[in-house]
Amino acid sequence: MPSIVYGDTHYNSSENIIDAASKGVELKGPVAPIPGKKSTSKNDGFSVNLAEKTVTCPQGEQADITSQWSDGRVRATIPNESCDACKETDKCVPKPGGKLVVLRPESELLNQRRALMETREFKTEMHRRNGIEGTISRLVRGQGMRRSRHRGKNKLQLQLKFTGAAANIIRLHRKMQASAA
Repeated sequence: MPSIVYGDTHYNSSENIIDAASKGVELKGPVAPIPGKKSTSKNDGFSVNLAEKTVTCPQGEQADITSQWSDGRVRATIPNESCDACKETDKCVPKPGGKLVVLRPESELLNQRRALMETREFKTEMHRRNGIEGTISRLVRGQGMRRSRHRGKNKLQLQLKFTGAAANIIRLHRKMQASAA
């Protein structure tokens, strides 16, 4: 089992990141952006603590979780009294009954990863994936690796070995031509 796995955007869900971490594997790569939102979310900065069953707003006000769905989302209402004295009401827009917050607890993990994606170190580290992506793309486009021409596991493995050998021969040939020129 590898200790680090580089995955693409759709593989890096919070469930996969948590599952891989429980197996001792660090899952690296980009995560999907917040769906359908170009601007910041009105729930940005709110954090969920499932152990204490609370939601905390960016200004430090806490509210008890009133309900929790099977998909992990939680709901809490921060009372109006807390929002009246707040300076950030233009960002979170409380309603007459108080600020209603519906969050996924794992969104904190994804928000941390999204912040990490903006760093230079992350972008530099993701350059490692380029070689892998190029190799896979070349095998799919150049050698037709998307589909097997044979049935059965043994025949499939033989096809994969021959295709890999052919790809290596093509690479060797190109390298020899480049060094000769």
